[in-house]
Amino acid sequence: MAIRKGYAESLVVGGIRDDWMKKCVTALEAGKFNNINVSEAFFQISADYKKFPTYGDIQITLHQDGTDTGLNIAVTAAVDNIYALFRSPGKYIIRIFKDNLPNV
Repeated sequence: MAIRKGYAESLVVGGIRDDWMKKCVTALEAGKFNNINVSEAFFQISADYKKFPTYGDIQITLHQDGTDTGLNIAVTAAVDNIYALFRSPGKYIIRIFKDNLPNV
């Protein structure tokens, strides 16, 4: 059984929520995430990241904040391997997602 640890981060970006839903899905695809699931009703996106030595999942919840959109990013990642001593798997997964977002 894997030992997992949670990480969370929030961002506020300019623009409407529907546009950012599409941009988030595109960023996950560009970051090579798997099993991307979109819930239009709850404005949530979830996906898995399983590339050696980093294994975890990400959930993004979007909410409209006036003219801006808030992104709540939650990651749960396995920390039971030797590589996790040198690089935080959860922070790495968040960075992969954010690096593929436009204008962030």
